[in-house]
Amino acid sequence: MSGKTYMLSDDRGEPLGVVSLDAINTRANRLAFTLAAVSNKPRELERLTEEAIAELGSREFGYVAAGALGIVVQDILEPLVQIAEEVGVPMRERLTDDAGELLRAVKGL
Repeated sequence: MSGKTYMLSDDRGEPLGVVSLDAINTRANRLAFTLAAVSNKPRELERLTEEAIAELGSREFGYVAAGALGIVVQDILEPLVQIAEEVGVPMRERLTDDAGELLRAVKGL
């Protein structure tokens, strides 16, 4: 492993293993852009996600998925929101409204 590596530990400080941020970031980038490319194909999204979980395991997949989410939001969604707003589509406002509705629905359960 090269680059930034960190020791993971449990709640008692016992070592769980070592993680390479470079490896996680590389996998996160690949996952984010691969999923974005097939965003209109639900079965393919599911297949790719299941494949990544099987390959990485659930714990490591969690780190990769969290990284991929940040990439999707910052590097894919944000530029699209900016373009939409430049042409007069209030995308950020719509996202904010939808998020508020979802939060209200979840709290009402």
